Amino acid sequence: DWRMLNSRVPLYSFSSSTDRKNGKRMKTITNVTSLSLLLCCAASARADTFGSGANAFDIVFVPVGNVENRADTTGDPNPGGKVEYVFRMGKYEISEDMIDKANALGGLGIIHDNRGANKPATSVTWFDAAQFVNWLNTSTGHMPAYKFDDNGHFQLWQAADAGFDPNNRCRNKQSRYVLPSADEWYKAAYYDPINDLYYHYPTGSN
Repeated sequence: DWRMLNSRVPLYSFSSSTDRKNGKRMKTITNVTSLSLLLCCAASARADTFGSGANAFDIVFVPVGNVENRADTTGDPNPGGKVEYVFRMGKYEISEDMIDKANALGGLGIIHDNRGANKPATSVTWFDAAQFVNWLNTSTGHMPAYKFDDNGHFQLWQAADAGFDPNNRCRNKQSRYVLPSADEWYKAAYYDPINDLYYHYPTGSN
């Protein structure tokens, strides 16, 4: 699905499957055309508001902590899920209505399937998802997470750019909202901090 981490498409979505060859459980990451959002460095669960007037909407984030969590070595990626900082993950998928309102206010021109205003936005490219995330940042006074040139082509951040992170040149470290990494998504979806284990399914079960 497409959610936001501190809030990512084709977005990375996690699914569980069984390796029929050896009978072992295998978590996999699948590219899908739906969006998810991650909010970095946040401490408490709350809804953040974007837009204004008839084009206002909320995105609910839930905290993901337990910075000492171990990595999972039973799935794909292997290892996966070890994240050594607190972040917030979008609780629900990004809806078509949210995209439409951002389009109206920001002139983004993002195209998606038309299944209903409250349905998750699907058939959204990774680059359009990144533009949506950038609008969430810039419309609330923050640095864009992803760099695009004047022709709309994706670029890596350079050392001379404010917010440059040499460990992740795709994301700007001064941004507030980003698309989740594979490990961030994996931890939010599968990790149980109480029992220190990773479930087979993101429903909290095996």
